[in-house]
Amino acid sequence: QAYIGSPIISPTTGELLGHIAATDIVPITEEKNQTAILKIFAARVAAELERMKAQNELEKKNEELDKRLNEIELYNSTIKNLHTQIFWINKNGEFIRVNEAVSLQSGYSLDELMKMTVFDLNPALTETEWKRKWNETKELKQEILETEHRDKEGNLYPVEVTNNFIEHDGVGYFCSSVRDIRKRRMEEELLRTISERTASVTGEDYFRELTKFVTSTLDVRFSMVVECSDGNNTKLRMLSYVDRKEVLENIEYDTKGTPCEIVMQGKDFFCAKDLEKSFP
Repeated sequence: QAYIGSPIISPTTGELLGHIAATDIVPITEEKNQTAILKIFAARVAAELERMKAQNELEKKNEELDKRLNEIELYNSTIKNLHTQIFWINKNGEFIRVNEAVSLQSGYSLDELMKMTVFDLNPALTETEWKRKWNETKELKQEILETEHRDKEGNLYPVEVTNNFIEHDGVGYFCSSVRDIRKRRMEEELLRTISERTASVTGEDYFRELTKFVTSTLDVRFSMVVECSDGNNTKLRMLSYVDRKEVLENIEYDTKGTPCEIVMQGKDFFCAKDLEKSFP
């Protein structure tokens, strides 16, 4: 009746390695982040497959990737049309300029924001603390911190703030990028739980424990992790297949005429109900 699948993609080469899927015999009434959650599991499976294949190479590639991501984030932080909120702030904490993402995510209009200060968005921030942060960042040139911002509706939400000190015509400013980290914190908590559940196992045992955890996390009956068994990505071999906590027999199968065919094209796929009508 219901199926959700996500491709397993190598974090170092982008190669499609397989896919992870969960199914149930009853329809799912609505999507509640199932796809996003399954993508997290898919990323963990990809990391484990790469570790088994070439652990030393994977560690080196991850270090290079982290370095590149940090450089990209630093140099692109001032681009106006980023989805990330960008603020230009003077020494008094007044907003000199903001990008559209600030307005969209905070609920304030651009005109309203131009009359506001850092103390309006961060009610816990004091003038004394602001002055201390200003001097610290002026010396360090960049500082990263986590705090809470308040939107126009009065809701507080966690954010990561990267303050960059810049100087123009002898006047100092902050160019600050702000990211909503609610999703990241949810993912971090899920990854922590996954690590705790699978810390003592590797290989086939790892995949069994992970697929059991998928069924309990998504509250579905079946889950599987598969890898490609031919060069055309049309034939798959199960690494683990479970009915809740019961381990089932692994099989090989063709993707044609199954939802797995869509996922093996590198696409996420979600079907809430009537799966058998689309894939008889």
